[in-house]
Amino acid sequence: MTAIEFASIFPSLLPRVWAFALRVAGDQDHAEILAHRACNQAVEQVHQFDGGITPLYWLYSIIYESWTRDESLRPGKEVSNPQPKAIRFFTKPLHEPATMEERIVNAVQELPEVHRVLMLLIAVEGLTCIEASVVLRLPIETVLCRLSAARQTIGSKFSQHYTNVRSASA
Repeated sequence: MTAIEFASIFPSLLPRVWAFALRVAGDQDHAEILAHRACNQAVEQVHQFDGGITPLYWLYSIIYESWTRDESLRPGKEVSNPQPKAIRFFTKPLHEPATMEERIVNAVQELPEVHRVLMLLIAVEGLTCIEASVVLRLPIETVLCRLSAARQTIGSKFSQHYTNVRSASA
């Protein structure tokens, strides 16, 4: 892919790049850094794009690599020179989640980082396990094991909740 070809599709990718960076980072300040880095790196290294995955998934891979390499982008770390009063996403709710959607989002957010990112790629972004293994640069077996563990963890939270609800109503 040439730089001109990449530049022509780049604007259509930005909303999804931003959304993925926000979900990975957990706040707007860190997401801004991740998205900016991914865009810069992609433009600088477009000649290295081999077409093995889509340009969007390539950007996801750059975001994930940047996030795993830079400890300052982890939850709870302050961003130097943050934007004024950015809204923080994915914080613990002050009340018991009312809807199933809120419960699912909370369950995914509580997963260990490696499981959470994998669930975001597969369940939210719609990647296949093979595509996720390419994005994360992991063997397919590792992806399948982590996905299974993530699903079991989430499933156990819901089975505990419904067991408690049934016991209370009996």
